[in-house]
Amino acid sequence: MAERDRSECVLVFKRVYDVPIERMWRAWTEAAELAKWYLAGDDHIIHSAEVDLRVGGLSRIAFGPPGRPPFVEISRYLEITPPTRIVTEGVALIGAPAMEDGGKSSLELADLGDGRTELTLTTTGGGELWRHGEGWVPCLDSLGRHLASPGGEGSASKEDACILTLTRIYEAPIEAIWRAWTDATELAKWYLAGPDHVIHFAEADVRIGGTYRIGFGPPGKTPYVETGCYTEVSPMRRLAFEAGVTVGEGGPTAIVELNVIEFTDLGGGRTKVVLTDNGPDAWRSGEGWIPCLESLARHLGG
Repeated sequence: MAERDRSECVLVFKRVYDVPIERMWRAWTEAAELAKWYLAGDDHIIHSAEVDLRVGGLSRIAFGPPGRPPFVEISRYLEITPPTRIVTEGVALIGAPAMEDGGKSSLELADLGDGRTELTLTTTGGGELWRHGEGWVPCLDSLGRHLASPGGEGSASKEDACILTLTRIYEAPIEAIWRAWTDATELAKWYLAGPDHVIHFAEADVRIGGTYRIGFGPPGKTPYVETGCYTEVSPMRRLAFEAGVTVGEGGPTAIVELNVIEFTDLGGGRTKVVLTDNGPDAWRSGEGWIPCLESLARHLGG
């Protein structure tokens, strides 16, 4: 049985806000500011915020649904470069289910001129880190509302981008990995989005402009149908395709994204696979990609 290495995850959010960079810096570094917007759910309230803004210092922010004990997020500052960059590591999230990896987060601010600031938030950690999107999306929305409120000195701008990157090393030669991604017979043995799923069919015309169709889902239920078009095919190196998912044939498209798969031969029969998913809600795709990459590992090992 092939060894299955745990996936590494990088989640990137990009937004543009109509405020000067100095104003954005204050929103992230002053406790009184954080206490007005830093939360992880649209129905949350903020109980308290404390900031010790120095390398090695901690931030403690308590938030959560009203009438319940709050979550307390504790982070440690690793790097502070005013007014452009902050790097932190998660120390604890008290009151929430244990996370396998608190991860590291970097905040980068770029002055676009005309009083606009581009924000890039990058989190890095284990494969389940994609779930942090559930908190970061409402958090960044709340930041926009705060900045656009009276006295906020700006307005929110909805120029959103999200990138999910998953990296995994397989104990299989690159030729086998490439065949698994490009041969319809192979895809029909492993390409699914849930541990309880079955694969109904797989079709693939792997060439630039070619298309694919794969049906999968829980047994006894209408399958999800993923369709896509290949935009780049570089054998043993890179595969890119635009993808959409519907429930059943001809249903409304639930997801439209650009996916890029990069393959690296590590020697000794080992291959690194880097999967990048681009789309406004790409973070949600982790729910399907993680079991998909697990299924590929089982297929290669059996």
